[in-house]
Amino acid sequence: MFRLQASSRQALSVALFAAATLLLESTFTRLLAVAQFYHFAFLVISLALLGFGASGALLSVFPGLHPSSLNRVLTWLGLGFFLSVGIAYAGVSWLPFDSYSIAWERRQILFFGLYYLSLALPFLVSGLGIGAALAVVEDKPHHLYAANLLGSAVGALIAPLALGMAGVPGAVLLSACLGGLPALIFRKKGKIGDWVRVGEMLLFGLGFLAFLGLTFLNGQGDSPLGITISPYKGLAHAYRYPGSKTLCGRWNPISRVDVLSDAGTRRLPGLSYATPLVPPPQQGLSVDAGPLQPITLVSPANFEAAGWMPESLAFSLNPGASVLVVEPGGGLGVLQALAGGAGEVTAVVERIRSF
Repeated sequence: MFRLQASSRQALSVALFAAATLLLESTFTRLLAVAQFYHFAFLVISLALLGFGASGALLSVFPGLHPSSLNRVLTWLGLGFFLSVGIAYAGVSWLPFDSYSIAWERRQILFFGLYYLSLALPFLVSGLGIGAALAVVEDKPHHLYAANLLGSAVGALIAPLALGMAGVPGAVLLSACLGGLPALIFRKKGKIGDWVRVGEMLLFGLGFLAFLGLTFLNGQGDSPLGITISPYKGLAHAYRYPGSKTLCGRWNPISRVDVLSDAGTRRLPGLSYATPLVPPPQQGLSVDAGPLQPITLVSPANFEAAGWMPESLAFSLNPGASVLVVEPGGGLGVLQALAGGAGEVTAVVERIRSF
């Protein structure tokens, strides 16, 4: 029986597929949490399982893969992974899926199916690449297993770094480029092959340059959202407010933060109707495209409205007390405590790091 030894290029291709897959899977959890709602992020596990399970089924049903053709298969699958990530991203952005109307609008079931399958497509392609290599190589297959595990570990480590640097759009782009590199590794030499190789190098090079560009914009607080969000999310409502504009948009490894001005933010919970004061100006803070939380543009010494809010009673009864503010959001609770004369204020933040 003809046996193919696991070459370093094949092991590298398996590692690249594995790294790109884990990076993409982590990125999709953030993408769905922002584009839809947090409970959609749990779909990613089933997406990955569906894609890899389908790839195993295809390799079992069509066992015609031969060792001599493995390099050519990995070449096409590398290019296919790059294209499939683009299809998945376009599906999330362009399909008119409305999760709220799925109960009474039959076509939403079709849209959801297309939405789901488009997101599962990259996992199918990467599963075919990894599975094909493991199925064909018989001499020292542990090299490929090691490459698979190492690539997965690297992809999991890269994910928070890529999300923090360039956000979801950049991480998706980086995943597509990493998973597409096997197309360059095995591209045959020749007149046509050389031209194709040059085209692929330009394509992936532009992809990495775009990632660096998104990293720069994110560092400047001007990162594009890059995702079509549900019309029911708070940020979508804020965008529809006449005259609203984004002052800052930035990704970090665990959240997306947007700050808007002139978005109709008027929030002073419990403010007495008897107050003669004009509410201070406020900006809006949105986390993961959620509802706006108020950023009150006034110093504690000048926040006179604090005396007309329910919490002022506690500060009057216990002047100079220590105050705990859980999830301060835009900082209104901290501002109230400082304006009320609190001796010490401790804010507990779960998801947003300091910007």
